[in-house]
Amino acid sequence: EFVQKVEASSSLDNIKNFWIKKNVGGEEIITKNPVSNLLENLDEIPIFDYSNENKYYIENNKLSNGDPIINLSKYTIMVSRGCPFKCSFCSNSYFHQLFSNKGKFVRRRSVEHVFSELVYAKNIFKNMKVISFLDEVFVLDKKWIKAFVKEYKEKINLDFRCEFYPSIVDEEIV
Repeated sequence: EFVQKVEASSSLDNIKNFWIKKNVGGEEIITKNPVSNLLENLDEIPIFDYSNENKYYIENNKLSNGDPIINLSKYTIMVSRGCPFKCSFCSNSYFHQLFSNKGKFVRRRSVEHVFSELVYAKNIFKNMKVISFLDEVFVLDKKWIKAFVKEYKEKINLDFRCEFYPSIVDEEIV
């Protein structure tokens, strides 16, 4: 929405999730727009485009064509958003309050959508040796993880790292 409004030279005043600061007649005014609903279907988010057509990068004060990230041996990915827990030391306790009544807080991409990204990345990242899942809690749904593990072994078969929550880990999950 922000990009569309900038391209159309429209007012940015009413974009959900944005706070707008303006100086009006010498007085600073801050408008706090409401929080938007959460995107519940994460499969609607397109996977990253690592193609190099019309893309240039500046690294070490040098301009280059091609994303240097594709030379890394580690690929990072998120397959879910949100955490079911409200630990007082974690930012998710605040996010649970902020997004209360704004949709399902814990959401997960489909196994098919995750593998469309992983297979694409494996083809692009020629040096890939490990995949790092950045989800707060990778394993919450045993049915999902069983489908994931089967395809992972078949299509990716690389070392990976992920986060668990102690009270939901059992021998079957491990």
